[in-house]
Amino acid sequence: MQVPDELLLLIVSYFPLPTLIRARGVCRLWRSVIPGSHLPAFRRGLLELYLRLLASPVFAPTRKAVLAQRCYWSRAAYLAQLPPALPADFRAWVTEWPERALLGLVWPGLRHARNMFSEADLLGDTGTCILPIAILNSVAFHTPEPCMMQAYMYAPAARADAGVALLIDDAFIDGYQRSRILLLSGACKGADMAGRVYQVAGVKGAMDVPLAKSWTEYLNQELSRQEQWFRGHQC
Repeated sequence: MQVPDELLLLIVSYFPLPTLIRARGVCRLWRSVIPGSHLPAFRRGLLELYLRLLASPVFAPTRKAVLAQRCYWSRAAYLAQLPPALPADFRAWVTEWPERALLGLVWPGLRHARNMFSEADLLGDTGTCILPIAILNSVAFHTPEPCMMQAYMYAPAARADAGVALLIDDAFIDGYQRSRILLLSGACKGADMAGRVYQVAGVKGAMDVPLAKSWTEYLNQELSRQEQWFRGHQC
């Protein structure tokens, strides 16, 4: 008995990312149905990123070096260290992303190591990915123009009205600490800031222009940086 197309589209919309990836290989029908299904936007974005990564020239040549950095970890235990309310794409990335398709060294289940794509990392430095140790910072929002933030490092409950940010990486450039953070919660001037990625110099950073408006957008930018680095280092 053939499943009606409408029902198939509904069923596919509930698939987690690993199931979507496997379903694409079942047959032409399933492959054609997935793009037209009502997938949540965050999961559709992650699927598109996964397919882009597989087709990227940087993927196959870096697999050995990337996978060698993996270590034992628990996805559930990692999430338990973070606030319950997380950006949907970040939570899905932690819980559903295939570990053999890691995007460079941006992953919580890795050794504490410097980014292998050093010249394409944080403003050309050799920044360190800190996602594996789940450092949370309090972020207080100030109202003067441009809207500014203050990140209280290692103090996740510094202020009752503060948001929470997760430290992504850390680096010292020209004697100054510069880091990227993912905002997990917080609002500024009535706008929800959760999910945005910002760069901070020391403990301050301008909130008017984020590096990325979502975690998925940030990962796409990271892949572009890695591709640029790879093209520049091919013999």
